[in-house]
Amino acid sequence: RTRMVPFQRHAQRLSRLVRQVAQEAGKQVELVVEGASGELDRQVLERMLPPFEHMLRNAVVHGIEPPEERRARGKPESGTVAVRLQREGAEVVITVEDDGGGLNVEAIRGKARQMGLLRPDQDITDEEALQLVLEPGFSTADRLTQQAGRGVGMDVVATEVKKLGGGLFIESTPGTGARFTIRLPFTLAVSHALIVRIGDEYYALPLPTVEGVVRIAREEIQQHMLSDSPSYLYGGHKY
Repeated sequence: RTRMVPFQRHAQRLSRLVRQVAQEAGKQVELVVEGASGELDRQVLERMLPPFEHMLRNAVVHGIEPPEERRARGKPESGTVAVRLQREGAEVVITVEDDGGGLNVEAIRGKARQMGLLRPDQDITDEEALQLVLEPGFSTADRLTQQAGRGVGMDVVATEVKKLGGGLFIESTPGTGARFTIRLPFTLAVSHALIVRIGDEYYALPLPTVEGVVRIAREEIQQHMLSDSPSYLYGGHKY
């Protein structure tokens, strides 16, 4: 219980950020926070604040349309970004949703082919295309802006979530908006681990840090250890 802090503590800071970015972008945006009384592990919340801020900037700058464009689409001039927090078992589910134009799936496919992430003849579903925005350095923006980004891309957001043992999922409806769902462990005080025994000693390796398990013959291990600089090739990386 001593590790838990309410999300409400940072709601005012996030609202201020959204107002400031909206003003800089010449847009009208309101932040709605639901379930702010819900609690998160202090360490989880502190590490997720920069990713949250980046996602809110993205929603305002790239998601919400300018007032005149929203009027033309029959929407209210003022856009809405909603952050929802709820507990599901041993996880906390946080959704960041906006009522903007959604993600341009065709632009994502085109950029992916340009970056070499997709072959020219390769076809993928819309869901698979949305996951491409999590690739390092991926952006469909024609020009870089100071409002969004700030050195933290969506790939960094996804990496931080993964480090905490969570998952990030993206949904988008053209002309209606986008939703980013983050599932995080309720607390880091209890974590899943892989138990390893070496001789008479036991080690607990946190599961998020385990890339894979390889079975090697004892003779091969002994041969490795006899060399001056033992190394092992796994998944294209040298360890």
